[in-house]
This record gives sequence, structure tokens and C-alpha cells, in this order.
Amino acid sequence: MQSGKTRKDDRSARTDVGAVLGTCRLGHFIALTLDAHTVFLPLRLGRVWKTGQILTATLRRLRLASDGGGGICEGSDGQAYFLRQTQGLHEGQHVSLKVLGEPRGGKSALAAHVADPPSINLPEQPALKHTLGSYGVSGAIEVQGLDLLARVRAAYPQDRFVLGAAQSHWGERADDALEIHTLARDQVRLICEATQTAHHIDVDGQGQAEMINATAREMAVSTIIERNLGGLIFIDFIALLSKAARRDLCARIEQGLSALPHRVKVHPMNESGHVIIERQRLGPEFLATYFR
Repeated sequence: MQSGKTRKDDRSARTDVGAVLGTCRLGHFIALTLDAHTVFLPLRLGRVWKTGQILTATLRRLRLASDGGGGICEGSDGQAYFLRQTQGLHEGQHVSLKVLGEPRGGKSALAAHVADPPSINLPEQPALKHTLGSYGVSGAIEVQGLDLLARVRAAYPQDRFVLGAAQSHWGERADDALEIHTLARDQVRLICEATQTAHHIDVDGQGQAEMINATAREMAVSTIIERNLGGLIFIDFIALLSKAARRDLCARIEQGLSALPHRVKVHPMNESGHVIIERQRLGPEFLATYFR
């Protein structure tokens, strides 16, 4: 994988990025166009994303361990945030945090302690731009519809919005990304399921194992990117006998997922065809449960 520095430089150099805010059957969404990929993020008016924000918090519970342990902070917003590294911190300490990932299910948002220089400016109000900036997206957000434009300007006064032409294909694509559970292409089928701890993708199809897996890999990578899936992702491919073929499949998965700024680790495929992917949770996942 590329280094963090290289990824940061690549993101800052992007010019072909944009954001469109629209409405689908279950709620609102923002579609991000990043290079050749589209990412959908769910949006609830009045419930701002946390990723990218910097806020103040109080460390209220600390687990000691040789690598820094972990700790729970209570933010100035009253929400709980989990810190993986707590070296040099103590319970009751007031700290500044940068939120690295959204809360999911019963899990707290992931955060990291940041230095407290006098020049740090904590935002007066939460804003969407903090999360969008993590993807390299800046500038105004194009809104589909005059009524929606007025509502989002009132809900997120720190962000810039402009009126865009209403295009139904964005809402249709969002509905597909949100609602489709089974994907099919060229006699290959993916069945996608999600729990609070992981995403599961099962592969089925007719033909040679290599051809099935190649199509399934492309579909799985597109699904993970479009729905912004993160955390642990389990994919049950058709078993491959060749170690070289298994290595090549995993390398192609990692290459496909590394196009965006999420940190990605693809574990080797085992003899049964199982692949485990660890992908950073950056921004909210586009799942039906978010709208309920």
C-alpha cells in the first residue's frame, strides 16, 4: 500500500471531485464523484457527520496496556468517543480530538488525540465540510431542488450550497446502492449482508472459478466503494487451488480499493476461498439502518 504521506498528497492534488446532494426513497444523500468512482453518503438533516471534526472532550475511562491501551472520551457534544492510543493521557484530562470514523450500531465513534496548540480553532458548529474534506472534496455542494436547498442551508449554516439541476439518475443510483441485496452479472451473483460487526459478501456463479472470481471481485470492489463500507468485510469467493491465483486476486482487490483515501488491508485468501478485508471507516456507510 502507499504511504500515508503519498495518499495525502494525492488527495490534495485532486481536481476532478464534486458533491451532489439529493433525495432518494428512504432519505437524503450526498454523492461524491472521486476520479472514476462514485461514493454515496447518507444524510439526515439536523444530524451532522462526525468524521473530520475536531472537538474538546474529557477522558472518563482508560484501559491500561503496553501499547497505550484504549480509552473512552466524552465530547463537548455529550457523545462518547473511543481512543485506540492513550499513552501520556490520564482520566479526567481535557483533550482535543479529531474524529476518524462514524459511530456504527452500538459502537462509539473512533477518534484520536491531537495536540492543543494555541492556534487551534474548534468549529463553532458542526459542518459537512469536515467529512467531505477527508475525501478531498471542497467548495460548494450542489443541491437538487430549491426547497431542499433552503432546508440544508438552515440545517448546516457553516457549509456552502448552490442550486443544481434536478437529475433523477442520482436518486435512482442511490436507491440501488441502498436497497439492492443481491447483485448479478454474467451468471455471477453476490449476496450482501451486514451485521453490527462486519459485512459479508457471498459469491456464487456458473463457469470456471477464475472467471467467476474475477467478475465477483469487480462487483465487490464497486459495492464496497459505492456504499462506503468499512470495518471488517468478509468475502466468500470460489476456492482456488493455485497460491499464485489467490495472491493475484487479493492484490487486485487491494489495488481497486486503494483508489480512495481509506486505509485498506487485504488478508491472504485461504484454501477455502475466504478473504478478509479491513477498511477504514471514513464517513457514514450508506445502509438502510442509517435512515431508521
